[in-house]
Amino acid sequence: MATPTQSEINRLRRQLELDSTDLPDVAIADMYDEAEEQYPSSTYSRNVWFAAVRLQAAREQMAKAAKRTTYKQGQSSDNQSDLIKNWEKMIKIYSAQLGEVLDDENPTLPAVRWGVPKKTPTREQEWPNA
Repeated sequence: MATPTQSEINRLRRQLELDSTDLPDVAIADMYDEAEEQYPSSTYSRNVWFAAVRLQAAREQMAKAAKRTTYKQGQSSDNQSDLIKNWEKMIKIYSAQLGEVLDDENPTLPAVRWGVPKKTPTREQEWPNA
């Protein structure tokens, strides 16, 4: 079970510009558990978990923003639906950053040629009948 540190919680809220009512500690801990299931601790570091949690939190905030609508009353209007477009842009950025972190964790190795070198068959020696 992955438990986020207080600095990770604060950093996540600061980067997403959310407070404890929008993103409670319990939800963050649950997201860290999901990140550990997806990226096991034996293979991936906490940097990958943080990037995955940040992406998941942004997706959840976009789902919350989908409930809001644009309304117009008299001379005033409020474009709440623009939040979805903004969260979509942020999700693209966060998923690209997750890909970068994953590439740093798992560098691609150069091509390796396996097998034995080609060996010429041994020649048969013929001996005359004595």
